[in-house]
Amino acid sequence: MTRPLEEPERSLTKKFRRQVWLQIFFPIASGIFILGLLVGSLSLNQIGSASGWADASLTMMIIPLLGLGLILLVVLIALSYIVARLVGYLPTPMSRIHGRIKMIDHSTRRLAHVISRPFMYASAAKAAIAAVFRGVASIFERRY
Repeated sequence: MTRPLEEPERSLTKKFRRQVWLQIFFPIASGIFILGLLVGSLSLNQIGSASGWADASLTMMIIPLLGLGLILLVVLIALSYIVARLVGYLPTPMSRIHGRIKMIDHSTRRLAHVISRPFMYASAAKAAIAAVFRGVASIFERRY
């Protein structure tokens, strides 16, 4: 029985070290470098106020979020395009789904109407009683 060749330890391979450098250390180092440039420019221009530092740090925090937001926007656009294409290819299943959605919509509206009816009647009765009292009070009101 032969033993399989042992794989070299991953941390020692040149490819793995390069991958670690590109995916971990390079972004950290570039972020620190950019932060250093911001600190240096703020110090040289004598804009060392708290507001300036806050603006610089806020900019550093927002940049990755903007990138993530753009990626999510592209994914959302792609999903919308795929759904639009599927609607064209699947008219029969989509019409069944549309019919079920319309049925659910009708049931929901009917239930909402039934639930809100007592509140509407109470509000209408209160408004009617207030209008009657205002009408009676206006009879006895003094006019100049």
